[in-house]
Amino acid sequence: MKFNQALEAYKLQNYEAALDHLSDETAVMTVDETSLKAEVLQKLKRYEDAMNVWNIAIANFGDQAEFYAERGVCKFHLRFKSSMDDLNKAIELDPENGYRYACRAYVKDKIGDTEGAIEDYTKAIKIDPNYA
Repeated sequence: MKFNQALEAYKLQNYEAALDHLSDETAVMTVDETSLKAEVLQKLKRYEDAMNVWNIAIANFGDQAEFYAERGVCKFHLRFKSSMDDLNKAIELDPENGYRYACRAYVKDKIGDTEGAIEDYTKAIKIDPNYA
């Protein structure tokens, strides 16, 4: 029930309410609850907290590209050099997902790797033309 309430609040962009529904520290969260909590924290720009939830997701639910990609985004916002490692891992796990390349391209562009960004954006568009 709380997850459904959290999901509805998230869809309405009421991120604080969504987080309130997910913040029971004593509960063991499902993979969906864990992912939603991390996404809410990212929307609130609480990148360190979100990164910690993604760490828990990876530890509890294994290697999933989404977890690494989003943790990489958090690390980028926190200016961690290891953000690229996570984005690379996401692509390794899910090489046919254009979003993974677009995320990495964005980070490459921001850190001054223009050629690498163009290469990744080109790959993202090849996989999914919507990234044009």
